[in-house]
Amino acid sequence: QLVIGAGLFWNQQAGQHTVPQGSLLSMSAARVDRLVVKDNEGREVTLRKSDAAWQLENLFALPADLNKVDPLLSKLENLKQDWPVTTTEESHDRFEVSDEVFQRHLRAFEGDQAVADIYLGTSPGFRSVHVRRSGDDAVYAVSLNTFDLPVEPSDWLDQSLLSMKDISWIEGPDYRLQKEDESWQLSAKDVSHADNRAANPDAADQLSKALRNLRVTAVHEHLPDAKEVAKIPLTVGSGETLWQYEFIQSGDQFFVRRNDLAQLFAMSSATYEKISKANLDA
Repeated sequence: QLVIGAGLFWNQQAGQHTVPQGSLLSMSAARVDRLVVKDNEGREVTLRKSDAAWQLENLFALPADLNKVDPLLSKLENLKQDWPVTTTEESHDRFEVSDEVFQRHLRAFEGDQAVADIYLGTSPGFRSVHVRRSGDDAVYAVSLNTFDLPVEPSDWLDQSLLSMKDISWIEGPDYRLQKEDESWQLSAKDVSHADNRAANPDAADQLSKALRNLRVTAVHEHLPDAKEVAKIPLTVGSGETLWQYEFIQSGDQFFVRRNDLAQLFAMSSATYEKISKANLDA
């Protein structure tokens, strides 16, 4: 009886010291179709999945950067729970994971069902953060970062949404640039004065590269007021697809718009210079 009792006592003690294993969240990254992220100051961003793409619900349904969304979902799916840092409700404010005091509140949905509802707070170390599941007093330290969860919609924006790949021709205010085999041919825009000639290869490649790598930095609904405004129209073709661009300098700010979108996008001065001052003559 003493042996049996000792065995039972040992098993109970061993069970009490077993590190809890398993996922912190019961979710499948592939099935999540909506993310809502907010901070303690009321700023909030909602991302919604449409087919295979993610859109920013509170930024004109513009595309989100998959290189930010997909890694985040993968991290969430693979979060592991270890020993909790604390299990007392009184400690939630100190770790900034309470319902009222938090750094981030993240909810992930499959349809209308929330499959993740967590509060992120203080950081115990490099690339780690304290996390608490909604309705649970336990606080865990996990490999995640609040910087992965910005609350400004523009921080999620796919900055390459206006870029164009496989460019076959570019038409500017007074020229047409056509790619033939691996070289660029330059002609006047007015076909009645066609004078096809080889374009400056470096300048043509630089212009094409600037359009392929075009990145925007912010979204605007209207052009800011300025005394001096310069506009450069470009039509860019790839096979049967063509887009009409307008590159704008307004004072010391630079913008671009495309005919399929109503919004105006801020861009870098360096890219604007490459597009506006391309010296295409060989």
